[in-house]
Amino acid sequence: MAVAGAILIIADLQAQLAQELAAQLTQQYGGKITALGLDVSDEQALRKALRNTATQYGQLDYLFNNAGIGIVGEMQHISSEQWRRVIEVNLMGVIYGCAEAYAIMLQQAKGGHIVNTASLAGLTGFPTAVPYATSKHAVVGLTRSLRAEGRDYNIRVSAVCPGFVESNLYDSSLTAGKNSRKLIRNIPFRRISAERAADIILRGVAQNREIIAFPWYTTLIAWLTVLFPLPLRLLYAKSIREFRQKNN
Repeated sequence: MAVAGAILIIADLQAQLAQELAAQLTQQYGGKITALGLDVSDEQALRKALRNTATQYGQLDYLFNNAGIGIVGEMQHISSEQWRRVIEVNLMGVIYGCAEAYAIMLQQAKGGHIVNTASLAGLTGFPTAVPYATSKHAVVGLTRSLRAEGRDYNIRVSAVCPGFVESNLYDSSLTAGKNSRKLIRNIPFRRISAERAADIILRGVAQNREIIAFPWYTTLIAWLTVLFPLPLRLLYAKSIREFRQKNN
């Protein structure tokens, strides 16, 4: 986005890291790139940030709802507090962002584009991460529904459904169960880089795709879920048994 000359506002709960990234991008590419500390589960703070952006620059072309947290553990070990935190960030944060951005974009003749980060877990199940899968399914449903409503107003809405990307999500994930932390990185698929993921996402946004799913196994698993669910159910059963053996 910086290379394309976009005015960027990088919002993150970790304000210092956001500021460091903004400074790095400004030095490398120039342009207007700023940062602010933001907890997306704070509705008023998120709405204010979007309104201030639209007021300062006269428009809001894109919103990337990308903040999220994961959780690893069986349902029987997950507390209501952990459930609440996942839903507050992964779903309510997206809802707050969509609601405010949509209202702003309705007032713009050119509309805009809202991009919501969901997950492979939003297209299929994710045993041992039930709250995460629940929130991501909801984001996919929100995206598809809002996209239909926004079409006549030139407001585009897309859902990003990646597989496993190399990011801080694994280190910041909540856990439930004594050995869950050790199992977070025990993933049977190779993780792609965040830079590669960004390239794929922006290409999908430019093409105005409703669902931006990647890499290859994400699309495969999503189709298997619908057309050939039995192999996936057997795989889930096997993974749950292995998880329990390692977590006991």
